[in-house]
Amino acid sequence: MLRVLPALRDWRRKHGDQATVDGWRQRIAWRPLNRATAGTPAGTWLAVVPADHAGHPWTTAVLTALGTGAQLLEVAGQDRAGLAAALRARLDADGPFTGVVSLLAVAGEPGDGTGALAGGVPVGAALTATLVQALGDAGTDAPLWCLTRGAAAVSPAETVAAPLQAAVHGLGRVTALEHPRRWGGTVDLPLAVDARTAERLAAVLADPEGEDQLAVRPGAVFGRRLAAVRPETPRDWKPTGTVLITAAPAPSAPAPPPPGRRRSTPPGPAQPQRTRRARRRRTRRRPARAGRRTRHHRLRHRRPEGPGRRPGGHPRGHAAHRRHPHRGVLDDGVVDALTPERFAAVFRAKVTSALLLDELTRAHDLEVFALFSSASAAVGNPGQGTYAAANAVLDAL
Repeated sequence: MLRVLPALRDWRRKHGDQATVDGWRQRIAWRPLNRATAGTPAGTWLAVVPADHAGHPWTTAVLTALGTGAQLLEVAGQDRAGLAAALRARLDADGPFTGVVSLLAVAGEPGDGTGALAGGVPVGAALTATLVQALGDAGTDAPLWCLTRGAAAVSPAETVAAPLQAAVHGLGRVTALEHPRRWGGTVDLPLAVDARTAERLAAVLADPEGEDQLAVRPGAVFGRRLAAVRPETPRDWKPTGTVLITAAPAPSAPAPPPPGRRRSTPPGPAQPQRTRRARRRRTRRRPARAGRRTRHHRLRHRRPEGPGRRPGGHPRGHAAHRRHPHRGVLDDGVVDALTPERFAAVFRAKVTSALLLDELTRAHDLEVFALFSSASAAVGNPGQGTYAAANAVLDAL
């Protein structure tokens, strides 16, 4: 008894601690900040603008917020060496700079908030990584502020118009860890920048007050936070209708092997034949690579009409896309060593298929569209710039 009681006490304490930890949940929240609404950035600032957006009204409004002393550098797809040379020339002529403001997140986009991809990678994210590298090559540690347009929703009333631009936010979390002196922060702006928004942006750049993840709206400046969520009793998910699962099984649904992957071993002979037949009636495995449009299209149209399905065989119910941690693609490397090719390998596995799944199911009134991402997009992780960027797109989507 003398041995059992201490063991029971330790077990109870550990069980209680684990129950407490299991109840911890956090989510991303945008909180309005009580801060100055007026201010002008001091010193000389360099604005790095994509050439295809140099005359856009949104760009013009942002440049106005920087004041008349801001210097402009247009980027038209320069490589790292070319951009570093251009930065050195500006430093010799106008530097040193107090800060650098990048509008490269909107590069390649038509101006209506939709995304732009090149080789499966957001153009803005790849150019932003090149800018971070080139700033180091040019020998300046002026803080870099990256602006996005419609890449965050600060309230339930807002939608994320440009989820691909959110890749810059994820990349920024890693850059902040690897190059703290060279990093300023990220600021999301609305699709249209009015005079009030421009005024608040100028005040943020003049004095960020220790914040480095901000969203500026006409009515307020918001700071990005990890907010605690009240613990609740977990509820089992009981799906109805068709459930389409890509990349890996979901825990609460009848889970076939993901499309494009073969079962490693067949069911054992000891398993009752009746059980195997029942499982086959509930689930169907269709080989298909999740990133291929034609294969996804076939998956949608193979199912016959019936209860829970719309005329024409479209699935009605749920879609879940998950990159299994042991099956996802990683190409880790510090930001200074990233290339578009390294971005492409990660984005092809995680983002391309998610965007395609969203596109092909958007018109079908799904009850659930679930994407499983990584916390690296929220907190960063040194050496995982491409991975954090890709997960930030999933969060935004």
